[in-house]
Amino acid sequence: MREYELLVLGKGDLAESEQKTLTTEIERTISDGKGTVQKRDDWGKRTLAYEIQKHKDGVYSLFHFLAPEDFPKKLEKKLSLNEDVLRYLLLRE
Repeated sequence: MREYELLVLGKGDLAESEQKTLTTEIERTISDGKGTVQKRDDWGKRTLAYEIQKHKDGVYSLFHFLAPEDFPKKLEKKLSLNEDVLRYLLLRE
């Protein structure tokens, strides 16, 4: 198991319930991949420095988790297919 850090930028026009659904979906994906979320930090809605896909605001969430070595590629694929995710950054610690 390795340690990873994931920063997710969701669309700013999501309702609060949709934001919670997005973060719980990410946590469930990590759990299904035999990983464990150690810490989740919701940064909230912030104004972006530049527009991304015509969005001026975004909702940030930071995850620290443990997962097997082959899991990040699966997570990245799932995040890239999710329409509510504008950007993400996955780092190995």
